[in-house]
Amino acid sequence: MRTIEESRAEYLDCENNCKHDKDCVFMLSNCPKQGSIVSIYHNYLNDIIKDIPLDRLEQICEAERDGRCVVLPCKVGDFLYHIYPVQGVIESRIRRIQKNINGVFIVDCKGAWMESKIGKTIFLTKAEAEQKLKETEGEDD
Repeated sequence: MRTIEESRAEYLDCENNCKHDKDCVFMLSNCPKQGSIVSIYHNYLNDIIKDIPLDRLEQICEAERDGRCVVLPCKVGDFLYHIYPVQGVIESRIRRIQKNINGVFIVDCKGAWMESKIGKTIFLTKAEAEQKLKETEGEDD
């Protein structure tokens, strides 16, 4: 089974390497490869919306148009990784994600962290946290 990334790459390859009129991606009737472009685009969309009911897709699209759609960086139950000079990388489980007028906050047992802190002071993978710890240790030398 293809991933969404593979499907998207195939579609973009067709779009970016088109040797015909660039409008053919949007005005398919102008493209000599019409059948294959339609098929590639159809496969791409199918891979994206696979297993999502149509009524749910409609809700998501309406929320996006209304400015109510928020894509979270993680989910409750995932782990956050904190770096400390002495203890090193410490793992904690995400307990809650909340949004208010100030932004999106990720809450674990150590506190509430603004989403903008991901990659700076908190990390979603242990590898990223360890890399940042190495960089900060190098700065101290």
